[in-house]
Amino acid sequence: MVFRTIKKIKIILDYESSASFFKIVTDTPASVNLAGYATLTYWNSSGSVNTQSYQADGSSDDTFTMPGTGGGIIELSGLDANTWFIEADIRLSSSVSFSTPFTST
Repeated sequence: MVFRTIKKIKIILDYESSASFFKIVTDTPASVNLAGYATLTYWNSSGSVNTQSYQADGSSDDTFTMPGTGGGIIELSGLDANTWFIEADIRLSSSVSFSTPFTST
């Protein structure tokens, strides 16, 4: 029987703190990338919910940046030596212009 070591990181961002500068950057951006998704949710002043999902491409995205102030849960799982799978469920506490939180450095 072969056991494989799986690297896993879980990050919980408190809604009370200003997490707008939270950023994940892989340690060797030229060779380690992010695959997966992020779901961003914002409740506006009229009570309606705005939700948008984004996908990391797995080949060049190496950075995740919070698009505004808020909190949520981010899980990273090491798929292999070159890829982290990200699952992010973010609740934004301020209005933002939705755009992908994934970028390439």
